[in-house]
Amino acid sequence: ADASTAGDSPFSEWWRRSAPPPDLAHDLQFRACPVCQHLAGMTADFFAHWQYALYVDDRARRDHAAHRGFCPQHAWQLEALSSPVGVAVGQARLLENYARALAAAANAPSPGQFLRGLVQDQAHCRLCQQIRGMEAAYIARLAAYLGETENRDNYARAQGPCLRHLAMLVSQGKDGALAEFLLRAAAKRMEAMAGDLHAFGLKSEGLCRYLLNGDEQDAPWRAVTHLAGLRNLCLPPGG
Repeated sequence: ADASTAGDSPFSEWWRRSAPPPDLAHDLQFRACPVCQHLAGMTADFFAHWQYALYVDDRARRDHAAHRGFCPQHAWQLEALSSPVGVAVGQARLLENYARALAAAANAPSPGQFLRGLVQDQAHCRLCQQIRGMEAAYIARLAAYLGETENRDNYARAQGPCLRHLAMLVSQGKDGALAEFLLRAAAKRMEAMAGDLHAFGLKSEGLCRYLLNGDEQDAPWRAVTHLAGLRNLCLPPGG
């Protein structure tokens, strides 16, 4: 059987083995968005595995080539964790596949359109699709967790999700009370974070940085991550 088929894919096999259900109570203790943190952690673990698999396992190389690699963002994330020899060994088959496709384009009736179909993007990158699926599953699980009133105190004490994931979470709510709770909690957190930013600026300008408390010290980082999500997480559009 072809290594690229879903049931025999090294890519799919890794995700089936290595994606345990999230521990939401634990994840809510993160200073960053818990959804971003979970997805970034799983993606980093995958890249650490996949760069090695491409070096030692011809099944993984055939699988990777059959799916045209990853989108540009994920291709660069993979490269960042790979050695030059790892890229050389792991990507040669992929380049051979593209060479054959480019040769075929010479005889295509619309070469430009044919080439555009070869370009890997987020809509067709299977890692983007995997992350999008994990993202939706996590949001659904978190919404169900918050459907239990006793879990909301834990959430209220947490830093909460970034704006993207807050929007997805609010959309999951089956009643207005949960949406109101989520939005009021988010507004309270943002207001507190703004206060921490003011304190950081004032104490830094006054050479009193040693007086910064824990919330003030990481306020600039928390502000950006809660507005934009984690920098090291490449999320496909949508959601």
